[in-house]
Amino acid sequence: MSTTTHPFAPEEVMAFVDGELSADRAQSVSAHVEMCSECQKVAASLRAASLSLSGWTAATVPANLENRVLDQSHAAAKVTEKSLISKLPRFSRLSRGLALTATAFSYCVNSD
Repeated sequence: MSTTTHPFAPEEVMAFVDGELSADRAQSVSAHVEMCSECQKVAASLRAASLSLSGWTAATVPANLENRVLDQSHAAAKVTEKSLISKLPRFSRLSRGLALTATAFSYCVNSD
């Protein structure tokens, strides 16, 4: 199905099937689907897939597995945080002294 032979892309037919189009656009797509056997097949296939997916359910995760995953996640976050902090630049004694002097000077100038 190509947009050169069809005025609507498959994605738009999907949006029509899912009820996601505006009323006027849905009417246009519906009229085309009614006349076009290829688009009827696409719409039927999309409806079948949607119906199949609506019956699908995911199994629940056992609580002990969920807790282990969360514990590992928190541990990894702490390691990452520590490694980032360890990579911060260390200030030399001179740099700290200059920073303190600049702060004191700024305070004196602004307090007048």
